[in-house]
Amino acid sequence: MGKVKLSFLLLGLGIGIILTNFIYSVSPKVEYRDLTEEEIVDRAKELGMVYIKDTIEVNSPKEIPEDNNIPVETEQEIETEIEIEPENIVFKIKNGEALETIAKNLYNAGLIDDINEFINYAKEKGLSKSLRVGTYNLNSDMDYETLVMILTKKNN
Repeated sequence: MGKVKLSFLLLGLGIGIILTNFIYSVSPKVEYRDLTEEEIVDRAKELGMVYIKDTIEVNSPKEIPEDNNIPVETEQEIETEIEIEPENIVFKIKNGEALETIAKNLYNAGLIDDINEFINYAKEKGLSKSLRVGTYNLNSDMDYETLVMILTKKNN
């Protein structure tokens, strides 16, 4: 037996890979299984995930003696105190800034909650290259549609 040529070895290896790939694509040995909601929750607990309501301790309100004439706030009054006024923010887009940089700056300014979500929204609307250089007065409670609409208008 003589020398085995490298080209024959590589050819045989390539044919073996192609044949194996074909066999597995025709009859894969993958088992798909639908999980019940209970199985998903159990698995999530094993991984350390919990429901928010399980982690928040709710203390019962302290009883106020009848002789105290302290007014008790209703739930609606408490919610009103928690509401936050939208913040007016001056935002600048500089010449040459990419969509990713603008999205990061919007996030840092507190105008958006998720950088990637905003980038995907702008790309879906075909406006990723339409954001204009300028200074804008924005509110912290604006949605993506409003932000993109303002940032694509010509700013005088």
